Amino acid sequence: MRKLLVFLLVFSVLFISGSITLDPDFGWHLKMGQLIKAGGIPKTDPFSYTMPSYPEIDHEWLSDVVIASLYPKVGIEGLTAFFAAIAALSIAIVSFSKKYWLAPVILATSIFWSPMGIRPLIFTWFFFAILTRFLFDKKMWDKWRFTLPFLFVVWANLHGGFAIGIGTLVLFLAIKVIKTKTLNFKDIALFAMCLLATLVNPYGVRLWHEVFMTMWDFGFNWHFYISEWEPTIGNPDSSLVILICIISVITFVYRKSLEVWQIIFFVFLALLSLSAKRQPPLFAIFSIPFFSVCFSQFYKNTLRIPKATTRLEKTYKILVIICLAPLVFFISEGVKSISMHKGIESTYPTNAVVFLQKNPFSGNLFSHYNWGGYLIWKLPQKKVFIDGRMPSWSFNAPRNESPNAFKEYLSIIQGREFQNAAIKYSIKRVLIPKDRDLEKIIEKAGFKKIFEDKISIIYLKT
Repeated sequence: MRKLLVFLLVFSVLFISGSITLDPDFGWHLKMGQLIKAGGIPKTDPFSYTMPSYPEIDHEWLSDVVIASLYPKVGIEGLTAFFAAIAALSIAIVSFSKKYWLAPVILATSIFWSPMGIRPLIFTWFFFAILTRFLFDKKMWDKWRFTLPFLFVVWANLHGGFAIGIGTLVLFLAIKVIKTKTLNFKDIALFAMCLLATLVNPYGVRLWHEVFMTMWDFGFNWHFYISEWEPTIGNPDSSLVILICIISVITFVYRKSLEVWQIIFFVFLALLSLSAKRQPPLFAIFSIPFFSVCFSQFYKNTLRIPKATTRLEKTYKILVIICLAPLVFFISEGVKSISMHKGIESTYPTNAVVFLQKNPFSGNLFSHYNWGGYLIWKLPQKKVFIDGRMPSWSFNAPRNESPNAFKEYLSIIQGREFQNAAIKYSIKRVLIPKDRDLEKIIEKAGFKKIFEDKISIIYLKT
């Protein structure tokens, strides 16, 4: 009953977090899901005028269908609750220890706060939690591990994060081989089946190419220009710092009592969580059972010292209170944000879109990267210059298309190439957030302001 109450509270907290803002990619996920339901998966990009011939691989196609199927029935609030429930369940799955699970659960909830939303990424949290449970629960591994290929079939169609799952499985089995100095045929067969399972998707092996291009762009590295791909180490979450510090100390002290794969995974996932702002939830998921293992070892050693166990229990309660501090701050800020603004109108150009709908025009619309998904949703009659699907896209483009729209977009907002782009793509309107530097770039190219509110400005080509 105590755990059930805790996870109802976790769900409530994550629901508040997801209700604060709408993910910039929600719009194109919804429209893509509707397209797939109506006529199958598009072979080329259906939403942009810069790269319409690009052979798009939608590694989240099934997530898009789920979003498009649920949205008419439950709306934004229902979808937020759905993804908050999946995130809370991800935490619950790995909280199977009888003791010392509360502190890491609180910290994990805090770490989930920022990236929470209506996002296919959350399916990866869920499946990674199941895989982590398999690795920590020996009985479950021995009895049910051959169900993992079915997990990877679903995972590979919901989100590209399945590659991290395959990498985790490879690392676990490789460490097992090194430790035992024997090759287990069943383990080899399991890995082969899981790998083959990821090919059961509409794109086959091409899905892996798309995932590699998204994770590691070996040419133009776009990761440095997108907030959630920026390194976490520059501005780490306080909960992440607390979690890493606590487990690092206990792991170092009791390293001889822990399994080698657990220590290696801890180091690997800690480094991964510091590499990009979107990665800490995976570390948080792994840390819940690992924290319990480490703290249980700490508890066993106190049994030999008089009154040490009592002091440890008191210390742990203090630790729980310390862990609560960041979460209480997030909740208070979240409730304040919800009470102060009126939903998505505060971050998206709602009024500007109404203006464009009432004043139709020929030619194309140039807009900000973060608004691409919203425009695909709310202004479907106009294709976009760029949106959240496209940073890693690069190909030998036909005439009058872009070989790399994101690179071209960066050149424009940095004050270069806009005049040429306006001619090349027949751009007749510009919709941008209020930004004096960007406004100067647009005005210099011969555009006149025709609409302005607190959020956005619309320009007309003169």
